[in-house]
Amino acid sequence: MLVYHPIYDSYHCIFRILCILHDIQQVDIEVDLIRILDFYVLFPSRLKNIKLPQAYISYKKIFKQIPDPYENLPIDIKLLDSLKEIQNIAIKTLAAQNIIDKQTYLEKNKIIFFHKNISQNISSIILNSKIRQQDWYSVLIEKISLIKFYGSNGLKDRTSLLEYQYDSV
Repeated sequence: MLVYHPIYDSYHCIFRILCILHDIQQVDIEVDLIRILDFYVLFPSRLKNIKLPQAYISYKKIFKQIPDPYENLPIDIKLLDSLKEIQNIAIKTLAAQNIIDKQTYLEKNKIIFFHKNISQNISSIILNSKIRQQDWYSVLIEKISLIKFYGSNGLKDRTSLLEYQYDSV
Protein backbone atom coordinates (compact mmCIF):
# COMPACT_ATOMS: atom_id res chain seq x y z
CA MET A 1 0.00 0.00 0.00
CA LEU A 2 1.32 3.44 -0.93
CA VAL A 3 0.86 6.09 1.74
CA TYR A 4 1.58 9.78 1.29
CA HIS A 5 2.90 11.91 4.11
CA PRO A 6 4.23 15.47 3.62
CA ILE A 7 7.29 14.68 5.75
CA TYR A 8 8.77 12.99 2.66
CA ASP A 9 7.66 15.61 0.13
CA SER A 10 10.38 18.16 -0.68
CA TYR A 11 7.92 20.39 -2.57
CA HIS A 12 5.62 20.52 0.43
CA CYS A 13 8.65 21.40 2.55
CA ILE A 14 9.59 24.21 0.14
CA PHE A 15 6.06 25.58 0.44
CA ARG A 16 6.10 25.42 4.26
CA ILE A 17 9.49 27.16 4.39
CA LEU A 18 8.30 29.84 1.97
CA CYS A 19 5.29 30.51 4.21
CA ILE A 20 7.57 30.82 7.23
CA LEU A 21 10.05 33.08 5.42
CA HIS A 22 7.22 35.25 4.13
CA ASP A 23 5.87 35.84 7.64
CA ILE A 24 8.87 35.86 9.95
CA GLN A 25 10.21 39.28 10.96
CA GLN A 26 13.91 38.46 11.24
CA VAL A 27 16.23 39.35 8.37
CA ASP A 28 18.94 36.71 8.66
CA ILE A 29 17.48 33.57 10.14
CA GLU A 30 19.31 30.59 11.59
CA VAL A 31 18.78 27.48 9.46
CA ASP A 32 18.06 25.51 12.65
CA LEU A 33 15.31 27.98 13.57
CA ILE A 34 13.70 27.41 10.17
CA ARG A 35 14.02 23.65 10.71
CA ILE A 36 12.27 23.88 14.09
CA LEU A 37 9.51 26.16 12.80
CA ASP A 38 8.98 23.89 9.80
CA PHE A 39 8.74 20.90 12.12
CA TYR A 40 5.91 22.57 14.03
CA VAL A 41 4.12 23.65 10.86
CA LEU A 42 4.22 20.02 9.73
CA PHE A 43 3.27 18.63 13.16
CA PRO A 44 1.31 21.40 14.92
CA SER A 45 -0.01 19.03 17.59
CA ARG A 46 3.57 18.82 18.87
CA LEU A 47 3.42 22.51 19.89
CA LYS A 48 1.90 21.23 23.14
CA ASN A 49 5.34 19.85 24.07
CA ILE A 50 7.16 23.21 24.07
CA LYS A 51 8.12 24.55 27.50
CA LEU A 52 6.87 28.11 27.03
CA PRO A 53 8.19 31.14 28.93
CA GLN A 54 5.85 32.43 31.65
CA ALA A 55 4.75 35.35 29.46
CA TYR A 56 3.52 32.93 26.77
CA ILE A 57 1.57 30.49 28.98
CA SER A 58 -1.76 31.84 27.68
CA TYR A 59 -0.94 30.38 24.26
CA LYS A 60 -1.16 26.86 25.68
CA LYS A 61 -4.95 27.16 25.26
CA ILE A 62 -4.53 27.58 21.51
CA PHE A 63 -2.18 24.59 21.33
CA LYS A 64 -4.54 22.38 23.32
CA GLN A 65 -7.23 22.93 20.66
CA ILE A 66 -5.05 21.31 17.98
CA PRO A 67 -6.26 17.75 17.43
CA ASP A 68 -3.77 14.93 17.79
CA PRO A 69 -2.96 13.04 14.57
CA TYR A 70 -4.39 9.60 13.94
CA GLU A 71 -1.03 8.17 12.99
CA ASN A 72 1.39 6.80 15.51
CA LEU A 73 4.52 8.94 15.20
CA PRO A 74 7.96 8.58 16.80
CA ILE A 75 9.27 11.05 19.36
CA ASP A 76 9.89 14.63 18.26
CA ILE A 77 13.67 14.47 17.99
CA LYS A 78 13.49 11.40 15.71
CA LEU A 79 10.87 13.10 13.55
CA LEU A 80 13.04 16.19 13.17
CA ASP A 81 16.04 14.03 12.35
CA SER A 82 14.12 12.17 9.63
CA LEU A 83 12.92 15.52 8.27
CA LYS A 84 16.44 17.03 8.11
CA GLU A 85 17.40 15.71 4.66
CA ILE A 86 14.17 16.91 3.04
CA GLN A 87 14.61 20.32 4.70
CA ASN A 88 18.19 20.53 3.39
CA ILE A 89 17.00 19.68 -0.12
CA ALA A 90 14.28 22.33 0.13
CA ILE A 91 16.69 25.01 1.35
CA LYS A 92 19.26 24.15 -1.34
CA THR A 93 16.52 24.35 -3.96
CA LEU A 94 15.51 27.81 -2.71
CA ALA A 95 19.17 28.88 -2.83
CA ALA A 96 19.57 27.52 -6.37
CA GLN A 97 16.49 29.50 -7.44
CA ASN A 98 17.95 32.66 -5.81
CA ILE A 99 14.99 32.90 -3.44
CA ILE A 100 17.38 32.86 -0.49
CA ASP A 101 20.95 34.14 -0.44
CA LYS A 102 23.20 31.21 -1.33
CA GLN A 103 26.39 32.75 0.03
CA THR A 104 24.92 33.54 3.46
CA TYR A 105 23.47 30.04 3.64
CA LEU A 106 26.76 28.35 2.75
CA GLU A 107 29.08 30.57 4.80
CA LYS A 108 27.02 31.44 7.89
CA ASN A 109 24.31 28.76 7.92
CA LYS A 110 21.73 31.54 7.89
CA ILE A 111 18.92 32.38 5.52
CA ILE A 112 18.21 35.74 3.96
CA PHE A 113 14.95 35.69 2.03
CA PHE A 114 14.53 37.65 -1.22
CA HIS A 115 10.81 38.54 -1.33
CA LYS A 116 11.16 40.14 -4.75
CA ASN A 117 12.30 36.85 -6.33
CA ILE A 118 8.99 35.12 -5.64
CA SER A 119 6.59 35.10 -8.57
CA GLN A 120 3.18 36.74 -8.18
CA ASN A 121 1.45 33.35 -8.50
CA ILE A 122 3.50 31.76 -5.73
CA SER A 123 3.09 34.82 -3.55
CA SER A 124 -0.66 34.62 -4.01
CA ILE A 125 -0.70 30.93 -3.09
CA ILE A 126 1.33 31.66 0.05
CA LEU A 127 -0.97 34.52 1.05
CA ASN A 128 -4.06 32.31 0.67
CA SER A 129 -2.59 29.29 2.40
CA LYS A 130 -4.75 27.60 5.03
CA ILE A 131 -1.66 27.12 7.20
CA ARG A 132 -1.23 30.87 7.60
CA GLN A 133 -4.83 31.28 8.75
CA GLN A 134 -4.43 29.09 11.82
CA ASP A 135 -4.14 30.69 15.28
CA TRP A 136 -1.33 28.35 16.26
CA TYR A 137 0.65 29.43 13.18
CA SER A 138 0.42 33.09 14.20
CA VAL A 139 1.68 32.27 17.69
CA LEU A 140 4.49 30.14 16.26
CA ILE A 141 5.71 32.81 13.85
CA GLU A 142 4.98 35.99 15.80
CA LYS A 143 5.86 34.85 19.33
CA ILE A 144 7.75 31.57 19.56
CA SER A 145 10.18 32.43 16.75
CA LEU A 146 11.26 35.48 18.78
CA ILE A 147 12.33 33.47 21.84
CA LYS A 148 16.11 33.58 22.18
CA PHE A 149 17.49 30.62 20.29
CA TYR A 150 20.66 29.55 22.10
CA GLY A 151 21.54 28.40 25.59
CA SER A 152 19.56 27.32 28.59
CA ASN A 153 15.92 28.44 28.26
CA GLY A 154 16.51 29.17 24.58
CA LEU A 155 14.23 27.75 21.92
CA LYS A 156 16.50 24.76 21.30
CA ASP A 157 16.24 23.90 25.00
CA ARG A 158 12.50 24.63 25.28
CA THR A 159 11.63 22.41 22.32
CA SER A 160 14.14 19.64 23.17
CA LEU A 161 14.63 19.21 19.42
CA LEU A 162 18.28 20.26 19.12
CA GLU A 163 21.30 20.13 21.41
CA TYR A 164 21.81 23.43 23.24
CA GLN A 165 24.34 22.65 25.98
CA TYR A 166 27.39 23.41 23.85
CA ASP A 167 26.08 26.64 22.34
CA SER A 168 28.37 29.63 22.69
CA VAL A 169 26.15 32.18 24.36
